[in-house]
Amino acid sequence: MQFETGRDAKEFQVSEAQTRLAIFIGLFVILAVLEYLAPRRELRPVKMKRWFTNWALVILDSVLVRLVFKTAAVGGALWAAEKGYGLFNVVAVPGIVAIIISFLVLDFAVWLSHLASHKVPLLWRVHRMHHSDTDIDVTTAVRFHPLEILLSMAWKYAVVVAIGAPASAVLIFEIVLNGG
Repeated sequence: MQFETGRDAKEFQVSEAQTRLAIFIGLFVILAVLEYLAPRRELRPVKMKRWFTNWALVILDSVLVRLVFKTAAVGGALWAAEKGYGLFNVVAVPGIVAIIISFLVLDFAVWLSHLASHKVPLLWRVHRMHHSDTDIDVTTAVRFHPLEILLSMAWKYAVVVAIGAPASAVLIFEIVLNGG
């Protein structure tokens, strides 16, 4: 993905963030309504307290990520492309091949990270917050310890830069993985 100016890249990042947020909120609302209309099991009465806690974590995680990482993973891909860093910015392959391989490598990297969070005791102590929810519903998917979010983002950035993933591949991956 090539941009004429730095401003074009910045505008893409803004519209990318807005698009991802809109998709995330839309999917969240759809799933929350479905859970309300056809619950798999009755939730405990403390649902509002749980939702408040889980959403407070989402907000804290989002603020921390924005403070530590100035751009989302797509921004990392744009930066790597601009600097010529990473495998696909050095080795010429057709764009669609780079997109498909990048998607698969990112998926494997996230799976590997998740596996490590269950197998490495120190990582499990952080990750278990996600598994400690008293009920499982749509908000459980976004319940993560702030340190886990930072570690996860750093890992994803490293992989994106190392492989020189095209920004379009990272955007597609983020939408598929996170629903936005």
